[in-house]
Amino acid sequence: MKKPFNFPRMAARLFTAALVLFAFAANAQQIASPADLYSATYTAGTSTNTGSTLFCAGAASFTLVSSTADQSTPPVSYTSYTWDEVALDGTTYGAIPNSSVPAGSPNKLTITDAAPGWHIYRVRADISTQGCTSDPTYFTVFVLPALTVTPRVNKADNATLTFCAETTAPTGPDAITFSAGTVAFSGTIRKPANITFRDLTVADFDKTYEWFRVDASNNATPVATTQDYTVTGNVPAGVYTFRLDVKYAAKTTCGVSATSLLSSGSTTATLTVTPKPGQPTITIE
Repeated sequence: MKKPFNFPRMAARLFTAALVLFAFAANAQQIASPADLYSATYTAGTSTNTGSTLFCAGAASFTLVSSTADQSTPPVSYTSYTWDEVALDGTTYGAIPNSSVPAGSPNKLTITDAAPGWHIYRVRADISTQGCTSDPTYFTVFVLPALTVTPRVNKADNATLTFCAETTAPTGPDAITFSAGTVAFSGTIRKPANITFRDLTVADFDKTYEWFRVDASNNATPVATTQDYTVTGNVPAGVYTFRLDVKYAAKTTCGVSATSLLSSGSTTATLTVTPKPGQPTITIE
């Protein structure tokens, strides 16, 4: 006879994980590395500790692989597997969206396009000749939400974004400054109820910033690694836009790129650096 799922034990493990996550809030720590999402008690060996189970939204495709035998001596081989995922109510398990079991490999589960947020997967293995089912094994994955950002320059029109290549960029009240503005999550985080996972916000994650000056040929020159960037010094003559890349420090393959707009509206900010004109000639009539 199959053993019933021991939810109290699972809840205790999740509660332990919750204590770790809530410690981040108490200490106002930001999540700067995959290890910051790691609980040695609950998710040992199946955590985001190495980044191997930390994914980017829109690219969250992976395969979970169960062992094919238990750890007894001699090992007992499994004959079938049951895969499921904790539902949003946090108390039941059910079908896994966007998933499939590869033909000929019932011990594997392939998942594509997992929703941003927390996922707890479960596998149970059977020995059909004995009519016995193993205790379940759990695996936690966190999918980072996509980021959104709308960088802007402190000028209302492109006419004010012009200076001569012979001079340095304007300073003081005329300085040209590009700002990241607000970085936000795109959409919401999946978080099963009745499990005390922390309500993570975009502010909980360390992020990196990099500004690029992009010329008419789409060549991008890095110019700053700060949230805001003020144009200074000499800039080669040309017409430029400015792109900002924002990435998670915990997973630098996850991020967003956006071209700066004017201080209001949806017009792209265009910096024009005019070349110094050649000397005039003089003739006599």
